[in-house]
Amino acid sequence: MKGEEYSVQTIIFLVASVFAVLVLITLANSFIYVDNGKEVELKGDKDDIVLDLKKYIYDCAEQNKGSHDTVLCFKIFANFTGTITKAEMILRLDPIRIESGDLDMEDITGPAYIIVSYALDKVIIENRYYG
Repeated sequence: MKGEEYSVQTIIFLVASVFAVLVLITLANSFIYVDNGKEVELKGDKDDIVLDLKKYIYDCAEQNKGSHDTVLCFKIFANFTGTITKAEMILRLDPIRIESGDLDMEDITGPAYIIVSYALDKVIIENRYYG
């Protein structure tokens, strides 16, 4: 009888442990993969896209300054031709509003989906190729 009680307790413990792990994974997943970015569509030539993208970079940086969270700020579809480099973008940014070291950016070749996010005190620009 004592052996049966021990095995029932073990089974209950294992079921409770698996349930607790599933709850923790679900909570961690909800904190990491929150998808609340605003979707935006931009059209125009390369210079128009750079000017518009600047506004979204400033907005993302100002709304999340000092935050320790990873935040998806904007999902942008930019319909243009050409490539916007990090160097070009830094030349156009106001260093008072965002320093060049606070921007982590991939080169953007249009047309493209652009992800603007904030993490580790930096605005991050990622290029998702369209097509």
